[in-house]
Amino acid sequence: MATKEKLSKSLKDKFRDELTEQKTKEKLERIEANKKLNEAIIYTNKDHKLCQSVITHFTQEGIPFVEKEVSTNEAEWQKVAATTNLAAVPTVIAGNEYFVHQRDFQNPQQLANMVIFHSSPDFQIPYFEDKLLERLKTQNYNLWNKLNILEQKISPMIQFIENLQKQLALEEDSE
Repeated sequence: MATKEKLSKSLKDKFRDELTEQKTKEKLERIEANKKLNEAIIYTNKDHKLCQSVITHFTQEGIPFVEKEVSTNEAEWQKVAATTNLAAVPTVIAGNEYFVHQRDFQNPQQLANMVIFHSSPDFQIPYFEDKLLERLKTQNYNLWNKLNILEQKISPMIQFIENLQKQLALEEDSE
């Protein structure tokens, strides 16, 4: 029985070591690929935890960036905030695209994926009209989905009120 347990433990250790080695290799390949990306600009606030998480994640993944503290780059930050109509940090510029926390991404990994895509030297910036049309269609789709969800939540309430009105009308008629 002890031999079986030793063998099982040995296999688990070997499997774990191989997985760790594979993950390390994949990470090094990602870092090497990310070195070729165009530099992103990250507007941060030194006291904001998510800003620090983004900086840490980008550094660990080898994503090239320049950090700009909003308090020491006020004029530039005002222009960015006016462009996005949101003064939220972190805000990132990559490949002529602005990415704002909560509007465009929720966590550092999600942001990194967008920055990697838009910072690729091969990235082709779409025509403004095409991008605008597609974003309007996406907004329309998102609005339709939210209205559909709202309708599903309101329908039982409307039905309840209608049934209550019918019951009240019947009670008035019987009196």
